[in-house]
Parts: sequence; C-alpha cells; structure tokens
Amino acid sequence: MNRLQILRSILLLGAGATVVGVAGYRYSKSSAVKASPAPRVVAAVAPGPGLKEAGENGKTINLAATGKGEGVTKAPSTLQAFRDRIMKAKAEPNIPKRMALLSEAIQTLDPSQIREALAEFEMNRDQFRTRLRNMLLSRWGESDPKAALDYAKGLVFESASFGGVYGDGGFEINGLSITPLFDSWFKKDFPAAKAWVEGLPADSWFRKGLLPSLAFDMAQKDPVAALNLARTISSDQAGGDSVRRKSISGAIVGWSLKDTDAALAYVAQLPDDRTKISILESMSIALAPKDPDKAINLIEQIPPKEQNVSLRKFGSAWAQSDPKAALDFANQQTDPEVKSEILKGVISAMSEKDSKGALELAQSLPKDYKRDGTIYTVLEKLSESDPKGAVGYAMNLLSGEKSSLISSMSVDWISNDPQGALAWYGSLTDTKLKEQVAHNMIDYLSRDDVAKSLDLLDKMPPGDVRNQAISTIANNWARTDQKAVLDWANQQTDPEVKSRILAGVIRTMSVKDPNSAFQLAQSLPSGNIRDYSINRSLGSMAQSDPRSAIALASGITDANGRSMAQQNVVRIWMRNDSAAATQWVNSSSLPQDVKARLLQQK
Repeated sequence: MNRLQILRSILLLGAGATVVGVAGYRYSKSSAVKASPAPRVVAAVAPGPGLKEAGENGKTINLAATGKGEGVTKAPSTLQAFRDRIMKAKAEPNIPKRMALLSEAIQTLDPSQIREALAEFEMNRDQFRTRLRNMLLSRWGESDPKAALDYAKGLVFESASFGGVYGDGGFEINGLSITPLFDSWFKKDFPAAKAWVEGLPADSWFRKGLLPSLAFDMAQKDPVAALNLARTISSDQAGGDSVRRKSISGAIVGWSLKDTDAALAYVAQLPDDRTKISILESMSIALAPKDPDKAINLIEQIPPKEQNVSLRKFGSAWAQSDPKAALDFANQQTDPEVKSEILKGVISAMSEKDSKGALELAQSLPKDYKRDGTIYTVLEKLSESDPKGAVGYAMNLLSGEKSSLISSMSVDWISNDPQGALAWYGSLTDTKLKEQVAHNMIDYLSRDDVAKSLDLLDKMPPGDVRNQAISTIANNWARTDQKAVLDWANQQTDPEVKSRILAGVIRTMSVKDPNSAFQLAQSLPSGNIRDYSINRSLGSMAQSDPRSAIALASGITDANGRSMAQQNVVRIWMRNDSAAATQWVNSSSLPQDVKARLLQQK
C-alpha cells in the first residue's frame, strides 16, 4: 500500500465521536492523537500559572486583525500621542502584549501621518526599527500601496531575500516584507501594479523580487498571459535564471487556484527535475485547504526522501487557515509516519497562536528525536509569552541535551522578569547548564542593562565563565560608552580583571579606531590575556590598518600563536595590498615553507 494512502472521505467527525483535547480538534477514538497530561514539574522552576495564551483573558492575539476587533482605539492620533503609545509598547516586557500595543498604536495613526512617522523611526537604530517600519508600511499599504512601495524602493538596501510564492517566503529587503504590499495594490488596481513592476529597470531588486508575485497574481485571472510573462524574463541579468524559474512556478501555482485540473495536466508533462519538484510542493501547499486529496496526490509525485518536508509544509499551511480540519485530516491517516509529519506541520502553525495546545499535541507524537525537536520549536515560541513556564517544561519534558534551549529561553525570561530569572539562576545545580545560562544572560544584559549585568557578574564564582563574562560585558558596553568601560577598568584592584576588561574594549575599538586599539593593547602586560585580546581584534584591524595589525601580531608571546596570527593578518593584507604584504613576508622571519604558501595566495 502506498505510504501516503489516505481516507478518501469528507473531513467530518465520525458518528458518535466526541471532540476532546486541544482546542476541540481531536477525536476520542483510539487512532486519533490525544493530548498527554502535563507532567508534574519538580525541578528548580515550575511552569507559570498555567501555560498562558498569547493574549490576556485566554484570548489569542491576531496581529493581522488588530485594530479591527474589540479594545482597539480607531480615533485618529496626533504624532505625539502616537510616540507616547510606541514608548509604552516598547516598555512592555511580554512580547505578544508588546506586539498588540504596537499594532494598536499604528492603527490609530492617520495614513497621512505615516510618512512622517517612518522618517522619524528610520533615525532610531534600536531593536524595534525594522518591526515598526514593517508595520507602518503595512498600514500605509492598506490605503495607498503604491506610495508604500515607492517609499520602500527608496530605502538603502542592506540585505535582500528572494523567496517564491508558497512555502518559500516572499520578497524581503532589510527584513521588510514587500510581497504583501504589492499583492494589496494588485487587488486594488491590477493594470497600474503590473505596469509599475514591468517599468522597473531590468536589474532592479524590486523587479526581480516581485515578478514571481506578479506572475502568481496574474495567473488567477489569465494563466496564459502569466506564463507568457514568465517565459519572456531574460536570463542575461544576474539572477535571471532564478527569477524566471520562480515566476514560471508562481504562474502555475496561481493557475492551480483558478483551474486545478488544467494546471495539474500542464505540470504532468514537465520534465522531472528540481523545478518540477518545487512546483509540486508549492501547489500542494496552495491546494491544502481547498482540496487536500489532490494536494496529497501531488506530494506522492515528489521523491520519497523529500516527502516528509512537503507533508510538514502541507500541514502547516492548512492549519494556518483551518487548524481543526488539518488536525482531523492528520488523524485519518493510516500510515503513522505520514500522520506524524502532517501533525508536526499543524503543531508548527498552532504554536504561533496557541502554544499551550501545540505543546500538548507535540507531547503525543511518537517518542523519538523528532518529537523532541518539535517540542523544542513550540517551547521557543511559548517562551515569548511565558518564559518561566517554558523553562520549567523544558527541564522536565525533554530527554537528552537541552542546556542550549534552556539557556536560550532564559534570555526571554530575564527580559520579562529579571528578578525571577536571577533567582532561578542562583538555584541551578547543573554546572554546565548554569554556565551556559550565565553566558546568555550576561550577553543580553550587557547590551540592554549594564547595571544588571554587573549585578549578575558579582554572583558568579571565580573561574573561566566569570572571566569570559567580564570580557563580554566590556565588549558590549564599549560599543555605546567606551569612557565608562575604561573608568570601570581603572577602578579594578586586581590587575587580571583590569586586563580582561581592557581586552574587551580593544576588541570593539579595533573596528572603528585601530590606532587607539593598538596603543591600548601595547599597554597590557605580556601574557595570555594580552595575546587573547590581540587575536580577537586582529581581523578587524587588518582590514583598515594592516601594518598596525602585523605589529601587534608580532608581539604575541607564544611562538606558535605569533606565527598563526601573523599569517592570518597577511592573508587579509594580501587581498587589499598584495605588494606591501609581499614585501613584509619576504623580510619576515617566518619559515621558508610558510612564506612560500603565503606568497602563492596573491
């Protein structure tokens, strides 16, 4: 029997079946997935008072709908009132609540004020800039998508991501999702949106990024025109082949939503290659809520080794729109592995809105490493709203290595509840876990609240972990206030502690002020700390001042360490000024075989 054998029946509850478990999505019959009772937690920390939903009063926050439901003020806001709301939201430690407050603030802003608000927040370089820009442009796109796209097109590009249409992300720049803005405009004014994209320069990032979306949207109106557009995309420009393939895929997937059978017949005659596999997977995701049987048939045509990934994407895509139907469908599967993979996708989607229900469902998967991986993913999402509870469950639910996950979630905890997190840290008895937690907490606090990081440092016993923490605090603090860190160093009576603080400053200083970093490094006493600080700063210094970098490298005490540092500097130097680097190599005391190897890299 085909491993993807499914029950070809209407996705309704069977006669006499009782709905139980997660959000009422589960059958009571023995073959269905059932939630396991939450274990009694006996570790150093217990889950918070019930696993909290993302929102207050048991309600899940839907950011897409925020501003359209209860409790959201829709009256126009002055810019100052908007600023006040944003400051209040930024101060909220609970992430889902913070996002709800940000969304509420943006919904109160008049569209005519959005450009001014964007210009103001572009000047802020804090952690909220990208998110606020995304949310403001999304709001602007509701009323004037062309203006929002024109604004986005004028941004300085720091990074870009070119995804597909389904299951592969969309077009993003600087973390900003561009595809939804274009889709909004396309729905409002198809001819104008199409003309805007086609009028962009051939090598424009926006043109390359939006052509697949244009083909997808067009195909739902005119599949032939969409395919013709995709086939005319030139492969001469950089990335042209990829854009062409993604646009053809987008056109076919869009076609499948208009006329599934015709699109399937077209795909059937395509050659069996990676492009076809990608199209089949995208079509299965698009068709999941509309026609799951046909979606599964498409997955059957994908090579067996890749079917599990497609099944997870299938389950996740469907559960985003109808989690009950997706869960019912998974429970009807006769192959346990197929059932398990679809459930993992459902769990992934559920964790965005109902971490508690997703965790209960994940616990009922077959006990193997994949189950633990799924629980890991859910706990990471739960940690955003209830880090204390997430840590407690992780310590008691998971088998095997879990220190990395717990230490990562401890950062969410300390950002929400510093006092509680620090008390928990003090109660830990697992040495390895305590060290990892200390490292993550120190790194976070020294970027956000130096005073609290110093308090935590005082609680740490002498040793390597504390020494590393000193350097981390100095490095992060020096990025915002070098003078304060140098004052801290000068207050130390222990020369080793002082040297470690200065080593952290040198690492940061070497990026922007290599000359000062050079002078400071020279002032350190010879030894391991000096050598360590030099090695950590050489890469940055070699880019801007290779002569100072090679001078520092030559002062390293250990002979082997000195030779390796010199070679690392020369490799960077060769890329920027091969003549000067060659001259130094020829005059150096490096062994002849090392010289020959370095000179071959010119």
